[in-house]
Amino acid sequence: MAEAYERDLQIANKRHDLVAIHVIDPLEERLPSVGLLELEDLETGEIVLVDTSVREIRETVSENALSEKTNLERFFKSIGMDYIDIYTDRPYVQPLTKFFRMRAKRFH
Repeated sequence: MAEAYERDLQIANKRHDLVAIHVIDPLEERLPSVGLLELEDLETGEIVLVDTSVREIRETVSENALSEKTNLERFFKSIGMDYIDIYTDRPYVQPLTKFFRMRAKRFH
């Protein structure tokens, strides 16, 4: 996450009740072995050709995704902001229900 966003979120979270919802596509965490894929970096627009049949590449993608997720969780926790993971291949009702039940217990 960019530093400017981190600072802005810290400020906003002090004045408002914010909840971070991280929407995760499982392909971001587990790249399938499907051969060559053309991928675009959404921040730079750069297009790269990735050979997903190479195990080390898939492992690197998984490690990077886990690291990013861990960093986000740490950041939100450090500013006292609640955080929810929602996976696109699973129903969203259960994690939201669990979150609001946990939150109700905390505030009552």
